Amino acid sequence: MWLDLSDHLGEELVELTGGEGFGVVESPDHALTVVGHGFYWLSLVRTS
Repeated sequence: MWLDLSDHLGEELVELTGGEGFGVVESPDHALTVVGHGFYWLSLVRTS
């Protein structure tokens, strides 16, 4: 799936249940792979 994160460039994707970072948003289109009936709960965190 592709997420339009153009309003969030420079922010970090963080998974909410485990606190694992998914990296900093460096381009407007961000690819995310989810298997079958899987899901992620993500938060966008501003980096300093």
